[in-house]
This record gives sequence, structure tokens and C-alpha cells, in this order.
Amino acid sequence: MESDSDHAVSQSAVDIASIQNRLLMHIIAQQGELYLKNVERAAQSLIEEDRFSLEEYILELLRLADQSLESEALDFLGSLDTQLAQRVRERMIGFEHMELLDDRAAQKVLRKIDMHPLAIALKGASANLQDKIYKNMSQRAAEILKEEMTHMGPVRLADVEGAQAQIESIMRMLRDKGEIAIARNGELLC
Repeated sequence: MESDSDHAVSQSAVDIASIQNRLLMHIIAQQGELYLKNVERAAQSLIEEDRFSLEEYILELLRLADQSLESEALDFLGSLDTQLAQRVRERMIGFEHMELLDDRAAQKVLRKIDMHPLAIALKGASANLQDKIYKNMSQRAAEILKEEMTHMGPVRLADVEGAQAQIESIMRMLRDKGEIAIARNGELLC
């Protein structure tokens, strides 16, 4: 006979599987089959690295999805489990979070980024974020970056998002290593 705690654990596993499957199907409907293959590889990597959890899995789902779908997917997740959606939101890093880094952390991130992807990423950035980045570079590097941005002309949104995703990946890696922290008004975001 199944005990109450065994039943609670099995019900919890069913709830987790349901949330995973419903969110994945929602995103796949928007993204297509190639996305599914990427999700399978990411899930396998999480399992191999012994980091598989529902939150990690959802973060990978969202990382692999188009940025334009991120908000919609989080809203959908919120309709399934508001607390989980909030925890995932708190752990996500966006390119715009670069503005929240202290100068030392911003410089660590910038040292890991090539100039060309940075120039493309900044094409879609606010003036405040651009200023933050220029301020944390040498004057000569900032001039070169501004010049490259001017000469490249218009850039496709997909290219901007791709370059920003590369930088987000670097920020996540540095955050996970404990080398940077992202805070707003003294409160640690991730």
C-alpha cells in the first residue's frame, strides 16, 4: 500500500512532467523541429553534468528559444506554476543585465567578448548600456568599437539577438563560476 509521502512524491513527479511537457510543446509549436533536437542535446548535457532539475531544464528551453518567445513562454509557465515561473525569471540573464554589473564585473565580461559580436549586440542596446560598455573599455577600444558599429550599417534583428545571446552565455558562465554577480539596488538578482 502506498503511503501518503509516497503518493505526494509520485504526484509531484507527475506535476513536474506535466509542466515540462506542456511548456515544451508550447515552445515547439512556435519554434519547430530543429528546436526539439537542440532541446534534446541540452537535456542530455544537463543529465551528463548532473545538473538536471526542472528549473535548469526550463532555463535551457528558454535559452534555446527565440528571445521574442521568452516572455510568452514565461507567461505560459506562470499559468501552470506561478512560483516556478518567478524562480526561473529571477535566474535568467539578459543582455540588458550588463547595465547592472559593477564596473569590475563589466570589465571581466568585456575581456571575454570579441569586438565584432559586441558591435553587433550593441546595435540593439539602449544608450545607457552602450555608455556603460564604453566606460569600461580603454578610450582606444571604445573608439574602435564605435567606428565598427558606424561602418557596419544596419544589422538584422536575428544577428543582434544572436550576438546578445553569445554575451548572455558568457555572463551566465562567469556568474556560475562566481566571478560576477548581477545586482539591482543592492539586491542580488542572479
